[in-house]
Order: sequence, then C-alpha cells, then structure tokens
Amino acid sequence: YLGENALKTLHGLLDKQQQQAMTLSADTVIALLQRVPGVVTLNLIDTQLVENITGHLLRCVSAPVWVPEHRQSSMNNLKAAWPAAFDMSLRFIALLREQLEIPLFDSDLIGLYFACALERHQNERQPIILLSDQNAIATINQQAIERDVLNCRVIIARTPSDVYAIRQEVDPLLIVNNSHYLLDDSLKNVLTIKNIISAVGSEQIKNFLATAFIRQQPERFFSEPGSFHYMNLADETWHHITHQICDRLVAQEHITRDEALRICAREDEGENLIINHLAIPHCWSEQTRHFRGFFITLAHPVQVNNEPVSHVLIACAAADARHELKIFSYLASVLCHQPTETICELTGYDAFMSLLKQ
Repeated sequence: YLGENALKTLHGLLDKQQQQAMTLSADTVIALLQRVPGVVTLNLIDTQLVENITGHLLRCVSAPVWVPEHRQSSMNNLKAAWPAAFDMSLRFIALLREQLEIPLFDSDLIGLYFACALERHQNERQPIILLSDQNAIATINQQAIERDVLNCRVIIARTPSDVYAIRQEVDPLLIVNNSHYLLDDSLKNVLTIKNIISAVGSEQIKNFLATAFIRQQPERFFSEPGSFHYMNLADETWHHITHQICDRLVAQEHITRDEALRICAREDEGENLIINHLAIPHCWSEQTRHFRGFFITLAHPVQVNNEPVSHVLIACAAADARHELKIFSYLASVLCHQPTETICELTGYDAFMSLLKQ
C-alpha cells in the first residue's frame, strides 16, 4: 500500500544506512579518538572503549532516529560527576558528524563510555591506616576496604603509637579508628567505625575520601581574589557575560588567555554544566597550578540552555589529576542538597564558602 515512490525512498534510505555501516570499523573509531584533545595523553584508548563506541555507532546506523531527542530528565548529575568525559564526548561527536554524518541516539552514552575509561585507568593506590587491636577483625576489615574502595592500600596499625610511626613515613588519606583507643584530636581525617565494617561503613569511607581534602581547605581551590559581583544587564546574553567575566579574570592574572578562550568556546558549544541554578563554565588546563575556582554573583538571572542561572563559578582543572575531578562531584553533591532559594540568594564569596563547609 506504500506505493512505488515510497518503496524507492525506503530502499534509498536503507542503502545509505548500509553504506554508513560499511565505513564504521574499530580502526575508524580509533582514528577519531586519537584526534580528541586529552584522550591520547590520558592513555584512555583501550579495547573496551573502542568496542563500546563502535558498537554504539553501529546500533545508531541500524536503528536511526530522525526525530530529535526530547530527554525527560537532566544529565547534569552525570556531567558533574565526570565533566572531563563529557567534554571529550562533545569533541568526539563533533568529529564524528564532521567525518561520517551518523545520526546519534542517546549521545550522552558516548560520555559514559569515556567516564568508564577514565575510571579503568585510575591506577593510584592511596594509603589508608586501619587502627585495630584485634588481629582477625583487622584482617577481614582490611580485605573488605580494599575490595570495596577502589585504588586504596590499607596499612594496619595495632596501637596509636603505631599510627604516629606510620604517619612519619606516609601521608594517609584517612585513618579508620576500628579500636577501643581514643585518638588525639590533633589528628586529621579520622573516621571511627566499630567492629566488622559493613556495606554502610564502606560507603562512609568512600564518601569521606571523596570530600575530605576539599572540606578541609576549600580556600585552596576557591580563592577570594577573582571572585566578584558582575553587574549584568537584564537583557545581556550568556555569550557576552562569559566573555566579560573571563576578560576580567585574565586582566587580574587569575587565568590565562588560553584558558579564557577554552572556557568561552566550551560555553558556546552548548551542553553547559548547570547545577541548581549555578552555571559552571570550565576548561581543562595544562598549567601547573592546581584547581582554580572563582565565584561570581550576577545582578540579574540569565537563561542558559533554557535553564535560569543565578550565579557563575568559573573553574580551571587538570583532567589528568584525579583528585581535581572529584571537586566537581563534591560541588554537585553540595549544591543539589540545597534549596534552590539558598543558591539564588547567595550574596558573595563568603556565603559560597560557608555552603561548601557545611
């Protein structure tokens, strides 16, 4: 009942899909991946990443979606957890469309494949001291922590004096007090968990490790110089706002001209990172300086990606520094647990720092 013309059109579409599928191979994907900034230096291209992306692209060709995506939920929580991965996926998708013109469905899955690759290549083993005066419990808890908490090395201490001796040689991320001893208040990063450590205890350790270094010294990452109030006009565009803020930060020598260009280009690409009405324009820096964040309040809210933005946090991070990527996850966790009114009513740097320390 379709008629001859409709069948010809359908055959034409199927032939085009077949031709596209024939252009796709693991070698094609590898060649595209090697052109994505940061992927080669981070050594992310492994068999699993290539298989995941190649398979996804072949599925897109075999089941094309000609109607634009209308996502029912925001992906901001995922983008905040793995911002480097999603920025790499944007570059990859741009190259893909430039080279092959494949209609993608679930384009965010590309970002998740990059995120998985980043996690697979995180090989650091961070030291944790486990203070336990019972040998059997110490051994089973050591195994439980090393099994459940990725990339950690548990060192058992029997007494508080052992803890102090070990700290002379290594700087532990965390001391787990699994004993009846009371430790000196001067010791930092101490978490008390009694008896055999359960799944709940493992989660406590994971959460503590992920946020301890930020909560202790947020001023190290978010500096007061460079944080200011920007008197934007009610009809000022997001493009103009980001350029003006970055120009001011460059003039004050808080960020480089190259970093400013990267931030502005990233914002103009879309898929902006916005968490609870706070926009986080960011870039991956090659500078030797650590993570830098600058909190800027706006005089008037502005629409970005159809979302109202009340304030701005400019961030420069090193994509190959794993602890710096955790700052984005911590920010997402803190901001998402706050009422929207609290974020919108922040009056400046001091109010933002109080939020981070809660």
